Amino acid sequence: MLAPAQQPRTSQPPPSVSEGMRSAPARSLRLWRAVCAAYFALMVVVVVVADRGALPVAAVVPYDVVVHFVFLGLAGWLLHLALGRKRWGLLPVGPTLVAIAAVLEELSQAFVPARTFSYADMAANVAGVVVVYALDELWVRIQPTLATRARHESQ
Repeated sequence: MLAPAQQPRTSQPPPSVSEGMRSAPARSLRLWRAVCAAYFALMVVVVVVADRGALPVAAVVPYDVVVHFVFLGLAGWLLHLALGRKRWGLLPVGPTLVAIAAVLEELSQAFVPARTFSYADMAANVAGVVVVYALDELWVRIQPTLATRARHESQ
């Protein structure tokens, strides 16, 4: 084995902190996948209960759009993390799948007697996914800067 000074240099630069944030270790992925699976199971229960007309809507009505925004934004973020922040070109896989599913689920409400289709709910669903994804991207980009600044301030 060569000593560190004698090891040949590779053409690949070492991964930056932000790249490390993008690829989660296997143990972390398992945790995010479990949390995501539990959350999506909760979402299925909510949809089924709502489709049967058994969801207590009166308690949520004043905050309906906020609930859609948060519920779907969190779903998109959890799936994004559970899939290891994978992308299809420029599109993040998890948030894209959640946004598509949210639009289709909202459209399906036009055909379910106990449900009410709403453009506002659909917009809140997609906006929640987009905003939470954007916040996550911002966090991934500024976290290395914050860590570097904290290291310099402590020295």
